[in-house]
Amino acid sequence: MDHAALPDGGLIPHADIDRLLPTEYQQQALEDLAPVSDDLVALAAEKTDLLDLAGDKKGAVDNLYDATGTSLFATDNDDEMITPDAVIVGPTGERGAQSLNIARFWTDTHDSSASHYIHIKTPFLKSQNRMYCIRAQGYAYNGPPSRGGSFVDLIWTGYLYSTSIIHTSNHDPSGNLNPTQYISANSPYNLYLRFGPLDPYYLTITINSIRVGNGTVLYPGDITITASTTASL
Repeated sequence: MDHAALPDGGLIPHADIDRLLPTEYQQQALEDLAPVSDDLVALAAEKTDLLDLAGDKKGAVDNLYDATGTSLFATDNDDEMITPDAVIVGPTGERGAQSLNIARFWTDTHDSSASHYIHIKTPFLKSQNRMYCIRAQGYAYNGPPSRGGSFVDLIWTGYLYSTSIIHTSNHDPSGNLNPTQYISANSPYNLYLRFGPLDPYYLTITINSIRVGNGTVLYPGDITITASTTASL
């Protein structure tokens, strides 16, 4: 018999049937694959779920909230992640919690005599006994030395104890910005952090902090930054 009959009465030549059937090699491969076929189907389903999740990054990100129910992130029309003005990393009641971008400062004031100081007013008062770790990062376009430009990466740590500042550290890898700290002579006697003098032309910085010791978490509005030719405010 040279043909195989189809249900509708048609005929398929045996030569064509042979071409449609798997070869011996293919048949062996199918038999070898059979024991793991269920695992492969499950893996394919899992991959589909992950792709669906990745494709819905806007929905996933928009559903992240902090402990108070405030949305942590938003996304724009291009699904780019947008953070709030500041971000608190870690439980706010725990030491080591970080406050990022809680204050920003920029100025295009040009001072040919390079006599401006940058004063960072903290909320800590001399009677509060607070420890702190505060960092300023950015770029001083006309910063020292010789207005050649300087990166800004300053860290102030210390303990505002009674009427004194003790166990302090003023870190400046550039060695050009002269960071220091002082208590204002004016009531209510805030702790100030300072660097300079310098030409503040196109100076840009952001402020971060870490809760240390008996200190507190800092939030937007807690820090005020001022440029002045006066050494103390």
